Amino acid sequence: MKYKILTSAILIIIFTNLAGASISELDPVQSGECIKIYQTCGNCTFSNVTSVLLPNDTEDYLNKAMDKRGVNYNYSYCNTEEKGTYTINGVSDVDGVNTVWAYNVVVKYSGTDLDVGQSIIQIAFTALLIFVLFGTFFMMGFLPSSNARNPQGQIISLSYLKYLRLVLWMFAYSIVIAIFYITSNIAFAYLPDSLIAETFFALFVLSLALLPVVIILIVVSFFVRFHSDRDIQRMINRGIYPDSI
Repeated sequence: MKYKILTSAILIIIFTNLAGASISELDPVQSGECIKIYQTCGNCTFSNVTSVLLPNDTEDYLNKAMDKRGVNYNYSYCNTEEKGTYTINGVSDVDGVNTVWAYNVVVKYSGTDLDVGQSIIQIAFTALLIFVLFGTFFMMGFLPSSNARNPQGQIISLSYLKYLRLVLWMFAYSIVIAIFYITSNIAFAYLPDSLIAETFFALFVLSLALLPVVIILIVVSFFVRFHSDRDIQRMINRGIYPDSI
């Protein structure tokens, strides 16, 4: 009977402390950065971080002592790759009584909320890039892809405008890289599921990694065509109109 009374008293004290604990809100933190917890207590001998409730509803049990400097206590929790709300739970012996406390902090991709103006600017800029991309392909449709030929299929003159197509291809590829990057940022900022954002970011990384290869291919293609056109021009100057070279 005494054991039951003692157990009940302990449970009442614990639940009373839990019920009296207030959850404080901290400023948002950027994904991957540390959450910094600060406590001030003039008559505490310790202050511990007991656990952290992660956004995926799993709990990271720590029971770590906070660093103490005088009456100030601080602790940094750095496992913040996942975006969402983190709840940091702790306990301090205020006036010799174990008192629980908690902090909520939202981890975001950028660490800040995008306002309506910023959102409109990013979406509008993305739409503008898509419009420019389609406009680039539209312009390429009016440019010759090869030299001018007569009805018999013989080359009768060189078309130097075809080199502009290579420049436009390079320009279009750069726009695609920018679209992938901006779209991934918008998805990270607004979508709760990071799959779409990570997909666009992976496309951005891949396209950026392939950029040197694309540049080399375009430069090689330019010099191959230029060398071929020099030979064709010499033949045309001698009155010879080749079918191909």
